[in-house]
Amino acid sequence: MNKLLVVSALTAGLALIGVGGGASPSHAEAAPDEVAPGLKVGDTLDQSNADRAADLLPPEILRHYKTGGYRNRIIAYPTGNAHWEKSFLEATEENDTRLDVDEHGTIIDKATGKQADYYYGIPFPRIDPKDPKAGVKVAWNQFLSYWYGGSSYNRAMVVMLTPTGVEREIIADG
Repeated sequence: MNKLLVVSALTAGLALIGVGGGASPSHAEAAPDEVAPGLKVGDTLDQSNADRAADLLPPEILRHYKTGGYRNRIIAYPTGNAHWEKSFLEATEENDTRLDVDEHGTIIDKATGKQADYYYGIPFPRIDPKDPKAGVKVAWNQFLSYWYGGSSYNRAMVVMLTPTGVEREIIADG
């Protein structure tokens, strides 16, 4: 039996690409839980069906699934457990037409082309996977969603893996 490697960000990425608001046109007619033809939320992506995710993953990651190195359940993201106040949700919707990122990755006001003085809510609620700035927008959404939670102390163990096991570990305090 293959060792199960947890790659939650990758799994979330699959769900984002397939079921997010910016699904590609080829998936526009797909069922809401379908991430690619023959793959849906709840399925396990592994060696037996890796070819179905070929258009969703970089070749170097897909190769791990094809060889049995990775095995992950496809999840819907977000999971629906975040509950924001009305003003936050309204600001998020407004941000969709108001904000962008510049060539440096700075959040800018579309109207002025300058760094936004203020923003509230999720800055990029709808991200087109074909947008060359999509990765930067996803990163901003992730960090700002986390930071809106307020102050926190976090201790995390970072485990660096190779196909054969643990290479090294670090403890991060922040």
